[in-house]
Amino acid sequence: MAEPLLDPTWDAPQADWRKWLGRWRGWIRPEVLERADRLEEQGKRVTHFDFSGLAVKKVWSVTFVQWGFAIVYPFLVCLVSVCPAPYEPFARYPNWVYLIFLFVVAYSFWHEIQALRYVLCTYAMYCAPFSLFGLRLTSTKWLMFVGMVGLTSHADLLTNGLFLSKILTTVSCNGPKAETIQLIWFHTIHKSVVGWVPGFDHLDSLMLIGWGLMFFQPLLCFLYTWPLLGSEVDYGVASMPNGYETPWTFIWRRCGGRRVVHHADALQMLGAVNRMTSLTDKMLTWCKARSYEEMRGVRPNKVFRALDIMYREYSRITHRLWLVSIMEKAFMLEVQVTVFAISRSLMPQDMPFWLRLDGQLLISIVLSGMTYMKVLYDSWSQDRTMCKFVDTIKRHPDYIEKQDDDDVKTIMSNIRYKQWVSSRMGMLVLVAFLVHSLTKFIMAFVCKDSLWDIPMHDGPGLDWKGCVDLGLYLRPN
Repeated sequence: MAEPLLDPTWDAPQADWRKWLGRWRGWIRPEVLERADRLEEQGKRVTHFDFSGLAVKKVWSVTFVQWGFAIVYPFLVCLVSVCPAPYEPFARYPNWVYLIFLFVVAYSFWHEIQALRYVLCTYAMYCAPFSLFGLRLTSTKWLMFVGMVGLTSHADLLTNGLFLSKILTTVSCNGPKAETIQLIWFHTIHKSVVGWVPGFDHLDSLMLIGWGLMFFQPLLCFLYTWPLLGSEVDYGVASMPNGYETPWTFIWRRCGGRRVVHHADALQMLGAVNRMTSLTDKMLTWCKARSYEEMRGVRPNKVFRALDIMYREYSRITHRLWLVSIMEKAFMLEVQVTVFAISRSLMPQDMPFWLRLDGQLLISIVLSGMTYMKVLYDSWSQDRTMCKFVDTIKRHPDYIEKQDDDDVKTIMSNIRYKQWVSSRMGMLVLVAFLVHSLTKFIMAFVCKDSLWDIPMHDGPGLDWKGCVDLGLYLRPN
């Protein structure tokens, strides 16, 4: 039997979503369920257009609270940190500073839950049952999964701030260890492939750069979602069908780009910036379902609309890949692993193995690594989803009929560009950073002085394995 042109699960009985939600159906906002019942009687389903405005209102405050706290957090930690002991390379902060961040995470989770009560019905009606690694999940298991992932996703705000506070406190102590660390860092950077980059040879400057890169995210979010001054925006049910202007659309309109933003677009941007996994996890899957639904419609431009739905979401994903995952996460993982290696090099080599581990640095690296692996998996999964979608659409008779239309050719060309240049190139860069960071971490336990660099040249200070000789600084006599 021939493979169906469109995924048959989208034609499954709509009552299935109620069964999948189970007891969580009563947790969804009553007005959402009422609208779902009313639309189902008309053969329709609740979309993000219906309730995204109300969800946006629930999450906007989190952006200010969470990112405002991210600004002041490292400097608060500096105030309670202590200078390193004679046997310690870096300053230490009290363990209770982790608890401070939990209050901010709890605030974020509370508002995420309130927003999810508006949009979970939409995801369930189009995408249930949800799956992970090819395995179907119950609603309870999915909620537990996105909750754990969401908690981990906040880790970069925590670890980046703690790393910065540790470095700034160490430098401010101005002891012999601080001077040695600066010399080792200067030596290491100038023997690496990034030695030419201004500011990279000063550890405190580099940490400030890496920490500051995080704030491109809320800045971009503000430009993308905040209405232009003077705009009247309604955040009610099924509001703003024609969208509204933001600083982002105001800029891109002059370059021939999009003219408006809709509440659903704003919600996804806010959800991504604030690490609200439950609001963003199924968005591409939902867009695929909406595109298939569009292809079953009768609009004359349905092929273009189906492709455009996926293209817009895929564009947001690839923007986040480069602006968030690579510029911030990959960069900071590299720095954190290098600092960990320096910490080992400065500890007496006759100490027991476990005493040469800086537990605070190690916890930060583990948390950063977990979020990094999630980003890498998401990128692969999203690329796979997009490939399957494009392959399916290309076999559809309506696409075959319209494939030579200018608008269809243009958007399909844009999708291919995003796949190869933005998505797959980005994944290669992520993998390269991961391999390099993992190698540095392993070699921290292999090299005598714990530091490793790519052995691209022969000469003093670097052996054939890439181990850096720091004897000049560690064993001056």
